Amino acid sequence: MYVGGIFTAIGGQSRSNIAAIDITTGLATSWDPNLDNCVYSLIVSGSTIYAGGSFNTYGADNKPLLNIGAFDTATGLPRQ
Repeated sequence: MYVGGIFTAIGGQSRSNIAAIDITTGLATSWDPNLDNCVYSLIVSGSTIYAGGSFNTYGADNKPLLNIGAFDTATGLPRQ
C-alpha cells in the first residue's frame, strides 16, 4: 500500500511524505522516494506510482522535482 501526506515517520521507519507500507506487517518497506513536502494525491498504474503535491525535491541528495512525479514501484526512483 502506498501512502502520501505530511509525515516524517510511518510504519516504524523514517520516511518523508511518501511511503510504501507492507499490508501484512504494517511496517514501512524499503521504498523511499523521500519528498521534501506534502503529497496530496497518489495513483498507481502498473509499475509506476504518480504523486502530486507541493514538493520541490526528492531523494537524500535533494534532486529537483516540482509538484508532480512518477516513481518506479520497485525502486522508488523517478521515471523519465
